[in-house]
Amino acid sequence: MPEEQAAVNRIVKGAIQTLGSAYTARLINFGVLILLTNILVPGDFGTIEMAFSLLALVVAIRDLGLHYALIHEHDRVHELAPTHFVLSVGLGAISTVLAILMAFFYEDATTAVQGLDAYLKKDVQPTDPKPMVAVALLVFAVFDLLKTAALTAETQLRRDLAFGRLAFAHASATIFAALLGLLVAYFGGGRWALILGFFPYSAGYVTLFCTVVWLKCPPPLHRLKEFNRQAARRMIAYGLWFWIGGVPKVFILHFDKLVIGFLINLEVRGLYDTAHRFAQMPTGAITLAIVGITGAVYARYQNNRDQLSAAYRRTLRLILRTTVPISC
Repeated sequence: MPEEQAAVNRIVKGAIQTLGSAYTARLINFGVLILLTNILVPGDFGTIEMAFSLLALVVAIRDLGLHYALIHEHDRVHELAPTHFVLSVGLGAISTVLAILMAFFYEDATTAVQGLDAYLKKDVQPTDPKPMVAVALLVFAVFDLLKTAALTAETQLRRDLAFGRLAFAHASATIFAALLGLLVAYFGGGRWALILGFFPYSAGYVTLFCTVVWLKCPPPLHRLKEFNRQAARRMIAYGLWFWIGGVPKVFILHFDKLVIGFLINLEVRGLYDTAHRFAQMPTGAITLAIVGITGAVYARYQNNRDQLSAAYRRTLRLILRTTVPISC
């Protein structure tokens, strides 16, 4: 019992660390966003956000929820880490190839849309002379593979209730990416400021986040021979339900943004996304805390209903007491 009480205390402490670091990083990110809107133009934001929406569609297709499946195997997480790593990297490589192909055919797609607009006698928006959407998509696809490779270590840390490490990784990467983006923009980097930094899918964020996570829990490269086919099938079968629910969710989240980007223009898309980002500022960390912590809580106490209920209620109570006043 004392051991479980210590675990519950670690969960509560982790919730506090997650929320505190997330809101600190978001406040800094918010200030940087205000500065960036005075340096860059809406079309810059629209271009990079368009690339992210296209990447999100590809990621949704290959995201089988394997990290949920791994943490569900609570007592065997470290044992099955090589299996999860091989599956994640394999699926990540497939989505990276698909994203790269999408980047190469992006110009053809925009030309087709413009041809349809001309046929319907609408105003045709000029094509960007520098196909930065495709360039950004290429860069994001490569770094998404790196982020996917770190999912195994991230899940292992959640299993061990190392929320403080994950909170530090996210906050430090967010702040670093924001400052890097601001620095590149200040020196005239234009859209590269948003590719290399600021966003949570930028090169700067992914690089630092993966580094911090892997320093604590290195990738199991020396254990790849321990790949368990039976466990792999079980993970895929379990995660398939998350995939079924995840694909429509991603489509709903990005459908309006894709329509604006393709059928109107990237300047309007940039204004739309920036306004949405400002609106999400007060409550954006709630989802991060709930999804990141409650999943680990369920996995740990899935076979003990009383302990699960107690830990779950205590964690949610803390999250709500912290976030509701901020969001009001």
